[in-house]
Amino acid sequence: MVCWTQPEIVAYAPRDHPLLNKFYCEAGIPPSNPERRAHLIMHADFLTPTDYDVLSRETAIKGRPAAMNLLEDLAIRHLEQEALAK
Repeated sequence: MVCWTQPEIVAYAPRDHPLLNKFYCEAGIPPSNPERRAHLIMHADFLTPTDYDVLSRETAIKGRPAAMNLLEDLAIRHLEQEALAK
């Protein structure tokens, strides 16, 4: 895992969504740990190859906090679709 710098952690604004919060809570990951949150989403089979490409570009252009917000938006979309399918 790549270590986030303190300024990146401070700049990260966690998404507040009930399904995403439940997902993190079940994994025992607090809001203050974007690195573990990103790792969890990246290994949860939420992302398409296009998503990975867009995330890479977002990280290169806007940095990790912005890419993490995009990553959480993608995870929320997946979790909502999954909830609707039930």
